[in-house]
Amino acid sequence: GIQIFSYGDSIADVRLGDRVQVFGYISEAGGERRLVMDDNFGVEKISGDNLLVFSRIDCREINDDILGNLIKLEGEVIETKDKSFFLSDGTGHVKVYLKDGSGIDVSKFSLGDRVSVMGQLSRTSSGYRMLPRFASDVHFLEKGNDDIMESRNASVYYQGRNQPVYFQAFFFLSLLILLDWGRMRVKVNRKKI
Repeated sequence: GIQIFSYGDSIADVRLGDRVQVFGYISEAGGERRLVMDDNFGVEKISGDNLLVFSRIDCREINDDILGNLIKLEGEVIETKDKSFFLSDGTGHVKVYLKDGSGIDVSKFSLGDRVSVMGQLSRTSSGYRMLPRFASDVHFLEKGNDDIMESRNASVYYQGRNQPVYFQAFFFLSLLILLDWGRMRVKVNRKKI
């Protein structure tokens, strides 16, 4: 993952799931790679509505190699602060920072809550942190009600690494059945003629 930075407003039309081509130069901010756009070129959209790939990891797997990537962690809230909480999964812990505009209210979290969090892995001088993007990136695993946070429109498709492929298998089998049914209809119609 890499952060795209523009001094102008040339990234305003980019949406989640867009595959883009961007020209610029590589820099670094806070230990994270950054591509500073050359605003003479802008952003060229190649395709849209692509699957966003995320990695389900444990806290012990957090390292510089996955900075900027979209990751998913599950664990227990062990501390809350002004705009953040700390999540522990038994292998370690990470700070989850709630940016303004994400629609996530830290006051809704209590010590001991079991949650699943998806977000971008970032690093500051005080260590690693996760940055969830919207309220739909956080799910309470035991409360059963995620609607306690402000909802934001985030209709994006995700594909997790090492995830079950039940949906893909169902789709493939349905397609095979439909094709076989069509082949049988053609045979029946030929016999009638």
